[in-house]
Amino acid sequence: DESIEGKAHVYENLTKCAMTAFLFLTGYGHTSYFYYHPANNHDSYRMSRVLTIIFRINCVSVFLSLVIGKAEYTACPMITYCFLLIWLTMRIHRSINYDRYQFRVKLFGLSACIFIIWDCDISQLFSYDVMQNSFQPIWELYCLSHLHHWAAFCGMIFAINLPIASFQLRKLESLHVLTHFMAKGLIFVALSAGVLVWAVGPLQMSSSAYNISHPYFGIVPVLAFI
Repeated sequence: DESIEGKAHVYENLTKCAMTAFLFLTGYGHTSYFYYHPANNHDSYRMSRVLTIIFRINCVSVFLSLVIGKAEYTACPMITYCFLLIWLTMRIHRSINYDRYQFRVKLFGLSACIFIIWDCDISQLFSYDVMQNSFQPIWELYCLSHLHHWAAFCGMIFAINLPIASFQLRKLESLHVLTHFMAKGLIFVALSAGVLVWAVGPLQMSSSAYNISHPYFGIVPVLAFI
């Protein structure tokens, strides 16, 4: 059908949003475990648990890739990367994870690293031909990770601020019913407007053009759904 073929790039763009949503949940889930684990003790970060999780994420995909002779399961390396990113962030200087200001400085440092690695032009540091030919698997993973490089970080922020957001929501619902519904209505309108702009704008782009905007707009429908 020509109409379906004409919208094929839209469906492809939506699959990237689904991947972003999954990585957002990866960031949320693992951050919640580390942050809200009793006493945030050493058992949460033990290497045996890290290796077990990595094995669980990659075991089936590695086996199937060996069977078919091709590495077709690119989602698993992305999930592994997100888990290791969260584990390292929460593990390094974990004594400050409950300090209001120092922990936010650590998160700011993480966001700065993400920005430098994925949002700055690093092509000046490396020859594209050398990266393409000599380190092709690493280059492909870098290009794939660029599509979702803010997803896990947004999941982390959401998990850490969930108690505050929940408290604010309960406080809002305790107000007069008219104030309550007006405030929620404004939030609904703002999120709906964001999704609408995304749906009629970036989502309709060709796949190559959408890849440029997806790291920054792909989280919009995820946040609206939540």
